Amino acid sequence: MTRMAPSLSMGYLLICACLPPGWPAGPGRASAQTPAESALSRPWLWSKAHAVPPETTSEQSGYFSIVEGRDGRIYIGTAKYGDNAFLVEFNPPTGTMRIVVDAEREIGIDRKGFAAQAKFHTRNNVGPSGKIYLGTKQGYPKAGEKVADYLGGHPMVYDPKTGKTRVYDIPVPHQGIISITPDESRGVAYISTCSDERPVESTHFMILDLATGKYRDLLDCRHMYAFIVLDHLGRAYHPVLGGEIARYDPRSGKLDRLKQTIDGAAPSPDSLLAHPQSHPINWEVSPDGKTLYSVAMSGNQLFAYDLAADGQSLRGRSLGKLIPEASRTDCRALCVAPDGTVWAGINASFKGREDRLHLCSYRPGDPAPLDRGPIAIANPDYSRFTDAAGKPLSHHHGVHKLPDGTMLPRYVVMGICAAADGTVYVTTLYPFTLHAIRFPRVAALTTTYYHNSHADMLLTRLARTDTLDGRGTRLPMSMASLYSEQNPKADMAPAIAAEAGIKRHASISSALNPGGNRLAVDGVLMIAEHGNYPESDTGQFIFPKRRWFAEVAREMERAGRVAPVFFDKHLADNFEDAHWIHGEAKRLKIPLMAGSSVPLAWRYPPIDTTRGKKLSQIVVTSHGRLDSYGIHALEAAQALAERRAGGETGVARVRFIEGADVWKQAGSGLYDRALLDAALSRQRDPVNPGRKLEEVVARPGLMVVDYRDGLRVCVFNLEGAVREWAAAWKDGDGTVASTVFWTQELRPFYHFTFQLAGVSRFMSRGVPPWPLERTLLTTGILDAVLVSRRDKGKVVETPRLGIAYQSDWNWQQPPPPPPGRPITGP
Repeated sequence: MTRMAPSLSMGYLLICACLPPGWPAGPGRASAQTPAESALSRPWLWSKAHAVPPETTSEQSGYFSIVEGRDGRIYIGTAKYGDNAFLVEFNPPTGTMRIVVDAEREIGIDRKGFAAQAKFHTRNNVGPSGKIYLGTKQGYPKAGEKVADYLGGHPMVYDPKTGKTRVYDIPVPHQGIISITPDESRGVAYISTCSDERPVESTHFMILDLATGKYRDLLDCRHMYAFIVLDHLGRAYHPVLGGEIARYDPRSGKLDRLKQTIDGAAPSPDSLLAHPQSHPINWEVSPDGKTLYSVAMSGNQLFAYDLAADGQSLRGRSLGKLIPEASRTDCRALCVAPDGTVWAGINASFKGREDRLHLCSYRPGDPAPLDRGPIAIANPDYSRFTDAAGKPLSHHHGVHKLPDGTMLPRYVVMGICAAADGTVYVTTLYPFTLHAIRFPRVAALTTTYYHNSHADMLLTRLARTDTLDGRGTRLPMSMASLYSEQNPKADMAPAIAAEAGIKRHASISSALNPGGNRLAVDGVLMIAEHGNYPESDTGQFIFPKRRWFAEVAREMERAGRVAPVFFDKHLADNFEDAHWIHGEAKRLKIPLMAGSSVPLAWRYPPIDTTRGKKLSQIVVTSHGRLDSYGIHALEAAQALAERRAGGETGVARVRFIEGADVWKQAGSGLYDRALLDAALSRQRDPVNPGRKLEEVVARPGLMVVDYRDGLRVCVFNLEGAVREWAAAWKDGDGTVASTVFWTQELRPFYHFTFQLAGVSRFMSRGVPPWPLERTLLTTGILDAVLVSRRDKGKVVETPRLGIAYQSDWNWQQPPPPPPGRPITGP
């Protein structure tokens, strides 16, 4: 058997899960960003990144070594080639890390070079006692170093309760430890060793007596990177070269070599499950010990084996591809959560796009694994990447930024564990980073819930994927509870709550504290739109936004902590309430976000106002009720206006004009009719095309909004002529541009997905992706406009709307929508 020298060849480094500095893009790794890809055009999985202490690694790398302890801490093994290995404890509440095991100090040695205990490579396991089981492994010999320099790896058991570590003797000379799985009920641990030989290595399947430290060698399985699992009967499983599986039964002391089948036949060559030289295979067992899940590193397939079945074969079945659209995948991180959900971390390649690191999940009963999306870093300042002179730090090339500033990890997901609280932790390289990924669980508050309502647009998207039919992408956020204030005849709330496995609550207090726990949600999603509510004297529906927020704020004060709150559309039906909500949120430090889906929608042509350029006038077309639809038009206008030179300055006055006087004002210079015509020219679905506006619009309306820096925004309500929001603007040098904000007016009304992606980002990060001030201002503008309408077109001065702010939000064209379906159907 020939031992392969550890060169820096790409193939070897991929197998070793350690990529060299400056790894080139290569095939399938296009350097240019896909035009449709941005932080708000897809549901990124936002991670909070934590740098593993740099003194614990030599090349900012690590391996499969990660597990959650019984104490809720995360334990991560590191690799410091030629020197040492460390076990690092991460404390989630504080976000701090500390070294708890120094491998060579515990062993009582201080070796360098290939003789050093260079890695904790084992996928750490934890016993019922809370003890952490791990083992050391060799690094890679350099020129002049001999294989015999490495004496062998040591199994170790660390007890977080005492801080003490027991070190066991080397089981096989010159071989490291790649797997250690305890059976504390029998006082043993199962060990797999590794020689690192290629193409076929030696891997001994062994039993360690935890009391005496003695070993029993069961079989040299000759399978690389083996994971050992235990079933519900305490039987231990280890893969064998060629596709067999060794099973040891401690009750009888018998070792069987089982054949495996996939869907009734021998594993196919492309499954990589029976590779003649072996292939890295991820294994993990279900919480009840009756199902073994498996993914070959390069296979893009999730398999499940029935461990409860009788017979001398292990019957498996394919559960489907991890990422069906991927042209290539690399999965070396698989775990099963305490609730039975399978999680996998994957590097996925797509034709014409950069590789992305994705998470996939599978819940028993799902039709197939579910791609939960690519990972993005919510706190890009978590680590330094350059020195004081601006030079890139060594081994810090494993992240990059999209043009919109979104930071992404690169290369591979090395380790993964799913914590009891629902957080999924993964590790990535360069720098060695622990990512905490939470899938926010929100309290959903809605006035009413029926087919095609805003609750349906947003909440059904959480329950039935982004296409509203269970066939799309599951968003990285879910409902923890549901409160629906009114019950229409076709009430969807009971069915959706049942599907989501949540309770429909009778009060906001109960919805925020499901299970009786104080603020047992990660955020609050308020959808106060539709339902049987009175109108104000200005003609706005009086939805219970202030009352709801007061109840939410009270519960957060009682709990002693806060969570993000999102308002669909405007903050309130009047500026007084909106100002109060904004003030209370600031007082209590509650992260607050609001807004319309329209600014995020498709634009044809795909253009925006030029940042930092002066604007003189913006015209927007609208339709429908002024309060329900006018807020969308104002939000679209404000998203354009806030980019102008000097940023937002606030509004000085507003006026509402209606009827024939709207047409007369064109000649007075109040608005630029050419801008209105430019906006109308962008309609993709005009009403009564070819006819004059004056003929088809029975009662036109015009909102005139004068800003403090001289900008004028004119919003035309042209019911009977338009059913789209279109805009035109003139900049300081007289250049005119125009576009339509296109929304999908068939199911699944996909523009709501981009709004919800922004909400998900907000719930994960606590920072609104677009400025809250935008919607505070549009809420105030709409209130003042409706006062003007009530008062027969009176000019309304707005001293309280001097809301100045700077926006760094950038719109990008979303990907094309899925095919539309009739609005009467699902």
